[in-house]
Amino acid sequence: MELLKNKINQYTLVSDGAYSQEETLETIVPDVNPDVLRILCASSDICVREKSVQAGKVRASGEVRSRIFYMAEGNASIWQVEGTTPFSCAADVPEAGPEDTLVASCEVISAQASLVNPRKLSVKTHYCLNAQIYRAGAAEFVEGVECAAEDGVNTLVQTVQPLMLAGLHERRLVINEEIRLSGGNVLPADRLYRSEVAWITEEQKVLTNKIMLRGSACVKAVVMAEKDGSLSQHVYHLPFAQIIEADNTDAGDDVSVSYLLMQKEIRLTAGADGAAVLQCSLTASAQAFVRRKISVRILTDLYSTAYDCELETAEVIASTGDEHQSVTAVISETAQSDEAAVRIADVAAGCECRKPLPGDTSAVGWVSFQVLYERADGGLGCLSRKVEVEAQLEKPFVKGARLRLECADPQAAIAEDGGLCLTGKAVFTCVSPVEQSCRQVKGCRLNKQSCKAHPRRGTLILRAYDGHDTIWQIAKKYGTTSADILAANKITGEGELDAGRLIIIPFSR
Repeated sequence: MELLKNKINQYTLVSDGAYSQEETLETIVPDVNPDVLRILCASSDICVREKSVQAGKVRASGEVRSRIFYMAEGNASIWQVEGTTPFSCAADVPEAGPEDTLVASCEVISAQASLVNPRKLSVKTHYCLNAQIYRAGAAEFVEGVECAAEDGVNTLVQTVQPLMLAGLHERRLVINEEIRLSGGNVLPADRLYRSEVAWITEEQKVLTNKIMLRGSACVKAVVMAEKDGSLSQHVYHLPFAQIIEADNTDAGDDVSVSYLLMQKEIRLTAGADGAAVLQCSLTASAQAFVRRKISVRILTDLYSTAYDCELETAEVIASTGDEHQSVTAVISETAQSDEAAVRIADVAAGCECRKPLPGDTSAVGWVSFQVLYERADGGLGCLSRKVEVEAQLEKPFVKGARLRLECADPQAAIAEDGGLCLTGKAVFTCVSPVEQSCRQVKGCRLNKQSCKAHPRRGTLILRAYDGHDTIWQIAKKYGTTSADILAANKITGEGELDAGRLIIIPFSR
């Protein structure tokens, strides 16, 4: 007797982690700038140039670019200093191997600047490396057996429909655009205070061995006026279209795409006609996940009516999709600023969350606010505050659950006591795998030295149906077949049987 096996290639999630890191940059004030009197605020961008998986580790490297804004003595203007530092971070992941595939992203949580001396500044950037590790392999399913008719083998097969991760593909996206700023009377001499880029998938089409992708990079730029420090916000959508070559991809597959920022150069300068323009040079890695639902037959049980049989089984767990839970915690906290605020100029927020533990229902995270405000004397001040948030999920975390946190609509208002009231919505999203499990026959041996003894030909018995056992279980118990029991009772399945009914059980011939 031989087990019939089916192998299906797939990627399996080995590890999913978020790793907090800090990078410190020290930069010298250029000779053309005056000495620093007071630091106003700072912002940072992070770009990942390389990522890799090694035995027991994941690594990412790239650069952190920071902007520091400060005030000088006897000078009402706001001055800016830029600095770039390379970074390389590593995280211990015992499950990782050099042949695995790393899907990664980096997010800046906060940036804080300090004064070393009037000609030297330091910026500490807190960021989070999100790393998912996938391993290529084959899932093995036992579909049935091949044996001789005289072996009297009966099999029970269950059909499951797992959602397989059939492919992981990456392709670089490059956007180079020059955007003429409209509205707000922006001048080329003004300064770019901060900028954000969000990659949006607007349309995708899956063909044989090909993914057609269309979307846009949403660029949000906050510009600080040189003359008075006032801020204006500008949002633009830069379109892109890309074809990703993807082996083993067919029409009908489900594809989702994530983006890893690799280069971000956004500068405010003068265009050909002297007007203010944003020069945008962006590079990202589009990371495409190809999922496919398939139908698989699994041999869950067997027995022989002719011989004693030894079985070895193992549990098979098949992923059938994802379940999403979202819960929102309202943020409302008052913080005291160094100086009394009269107007809010800008609010930014970065998020991180605690790794979920199976069985827990508490989602915990932190939102880092940075508020730029105007003081009574017309100058600007900055407040940085980290707020802990927590929310309760309806269902507990399961093994393999992934938790993400975003701050929707971060705002700040001036409180009656002169402090700043920080508000927003902390939105937790939990993605949990939905799984179907069953027992699979892993091994089987017929003992042909031990034939089963059967009553004489034609013998049968009557038993009351208990309403719990299946026809298969009854047939296995009495050494007959499901087909014989169904035929003897002139029925097609358990649905036609009521508890307490007498059923005929013919012995195998």
